[in-house]
Amino acid sequence: MKIIDHKLGGARYDQTAHIGDVIAPTLIVVHGTGTRIDKGSAVDYCKKNARKVAYHIIIERDGEVVQLAPLNRRVNHAGRSSWKGRQWCNSFSISIGLVDPGKLKGTPNKAMAFYREWFTEFDGLQAKDTPHHGRGHIWLPYTPEQHAAINEVVAAIKAAYPGIDIAGHYQISPGRKIDPTPLIDIAALGGTAPTLDEGMAVAVESTHKTLAKKSREYKSTNILGSLMAGGAVSTSVLEAVSISNIQATKTYLDVFTGFVKAYSAPVVIGACVFGWLVCEAIKHWKRESYEAGNYVPSGDT
Repeated sequence: MKIIDHKLGGARYDQTAHIGDVIAPTLIVVHGTGTRIDKGSAVDYCKKNARKVAYHIIIERDGEVVQLAPLNRRVNHAGRSSWKGRQWCNSFSISIGLVDPGKLKGTPNKAMAFYREWFTEFDGLQAKDTPHHGRGHIWLPYTPEQHAAINEVVAAIKAAYPGIDIAGHYQISPGRKIDPTPLIDIAALGGTAPTLDEGMAVAVESTHKTLAKKSREYKSTNILGSLMAGGAVSTSVLEAVSISNIQATKTYLDVFTGFVKAYSAPVVIGACVFGWLVCEAIKHWKRESYEAGNYVPSGDT
C-alpha cells in the first residue's frame, strides 16, 4: 500500500462532507469508532453528521480500508487534545478509526453496547483495566483483519510522512477519552504509551479552558447570551450567581432588586428566566462544539 497525493492506494475513497484546511501532519491518532459495527455504519455517519466529525481513514471489521479525506486536510476527530505540548491535534494529525462498539457493560460472558446490542463470550469478549481506560469495562476485540490492515496503513503513512508520531486518542485527551480499546498495542504500531499523569491531564484541561475564553466562539456566545437574556438585568443576575465574592454578589442582587421595584416583577423575573434558558441552551451548543473540536481558538494554528 502506497500513498500518492495524500491518498492511500488500494483503499476505497468515499469522501466526507466535513473537510477543512490543508495541514502538515506530524501525528497519527488511532481511534475506536464507538459505533454500530455493521459494515458501512461508521462510514455513513462520518460522511455526513450534524457534529461534522469524521476520520481520515476507517478500518471495517473485515479489514476493508476506507479513506474519507486526503491525509493533508483537517477533519474533526480529536476534540480537546494535546501532544508534546501542542494543543488541538486536529490541526496536525491523521486519524484512523477502527470500527468497534466502544466500552461494553456486563461480563465477559455477556455485555451490552450503548446502543443496546448484546455481545457474548462467543464474540471473544474481554475484561481489561488500564490507567488510561479505567476499571470495570468489557471490550470487543478487534479482528485479525483489522490488525493486519492498520499495520499496513500505519507503515504506508510512516513512509510518506517521515518522522510522524502515533498515539491513541486516550493519550492525546487523557482523562476524557478511552478509545481505542486496550486490546490493541499502540506501541507495536510505532507509538509510545506513556502512563496517565493526572497532573498533566489537569494542566491540559486548564489550558483548553483558557483558549476557549479567547476564542471567537466564546466571545460571540457571550454577546448573544447577553442580548437574548434581556440586556443588563438578566446579565447582572447570571453573573452574580457565578461570583464567589459575597460582597460583589450582594451588589448585583441590589441592582436586581432596584429593577424589580421600578418595573413589574413578573416581567423582570420572566425576562431573567427566559434569558437563563437561552444561555443554558447556548452553553450546551458551545460545549458540543468544544468537545468535537469544530473550531480552532483565536490565535491557534
